[in-house]
Amino acid sequence: MNRIRYYILLLTILSVLVVETSMAGQKVIVNNRHGIQEFDIQTCMIKQICYRDTSPFFWVSDIALTPDGTLYGNFIFNTYYLQRYVSYHVPGTDIDSCYLLFESSIFRLNSGYVMSMTSNAKGEIVGAGRELFKYFPKTKIWKFYGFFPDFSEGLDNFSYGVGSLTYRAGEYYFIGGGGWDLTPGGNKPIRKLIKIDTLHPENSKVIHKFEDNILIGGLFTIRNSCDEFTSYAIYTEFERPERRKALKTALAILDFDTYKLTDVCIKDTLNPDNFILGDVEVPWTILDSDCIITVDLDLDNSSGAIGKLDFADTARCRFDSIYLADIDPEVF
Repeated sequence: MNRIRYYILLLTILSVLVVETSMAGQKVIVNNRHGIQEFDIQTCMIKQICYRDTSPFFWVSDIALTPDGTLYGNFIFNTYYLQRYVSYHVPGTDIDSCYLLFESSIFRLNSGYVMSMTSNAKGEIVGAGRELFKYFPKTKIWKFYGFFPDFSEGLDNFSYGVGSLTYRAGEYYFIGGGGWDLTPGGNKPIRKLIKIDTLHPENSKVIHKFEDNILIGGLFTIRNSCDEFTSYAIYTEFERPERRKALKTALAILDFDTYKLTDVCIKDTLNPDNFILGDVEVPWTILDSDCIITVDLDLDNSSGAIGKLDFADTARCRFDSIYLADIDPEVF
């Protein structure tokens, strides 16, 4: 099995087995120019999972994690390319290497925009940019749902390229806004939180506008229990009125009732690499809203455990050990 896929699948299964959890132990998968990392929200520490090959070099603009543990990355240059992360071990090294294997591609309907993406519980990849797409990995088919409306309201140069698509309580949201020009007098569009109408993207709505000195570049959601969610935003606060000097960069909880940002981790200027410097995916968002799951800890029953749920018969008071999990767990 692909080592990075097994690692992420194991992280996913350990996540869904927890009925209630605090912030402790919550970890997310991060993609940046170096490869794939794991960020611990409790300790605010980042750990490298694999280093990405850089030949040929290109930037992965977003990642999506499907329920089977497959991690996808995308790359856009006139065509939208979807690729799968594959890892391999290099003898004599402590950290795996990884590369991107071509999965599928589609010509972009509207050039000039980045496509952000995430996965749903069925393993389908939802992509949002200027338009809304869905990709079906089993059949390698793309489906186009329509274009988003113009969210600029005639007041700014709105861009859909900020992205950061997340799934929360059965709904999809993303952060939109134009790129910031930090030169004197440069355009700095306000960041906006948008709720997506997946059936009719043209009816998607702006539900909140952030302060004009807040630059949000990331958004993800962790599921704490069947009906409780915590959404996080990665943002930079700039000094007013010029909005050129950064005061801080932080990971914060985004309250979906008040839209208040509450800092959890603040980027250390003396150790800037120990922070989320890329796109984020989390195992918690792939569960359906009814939260009914079945976990088979040993799909081929090679461990000797009995039954679909891999239980051991203790009626005869066996004294030898019986493993209740194997290397082929599956979430249904």
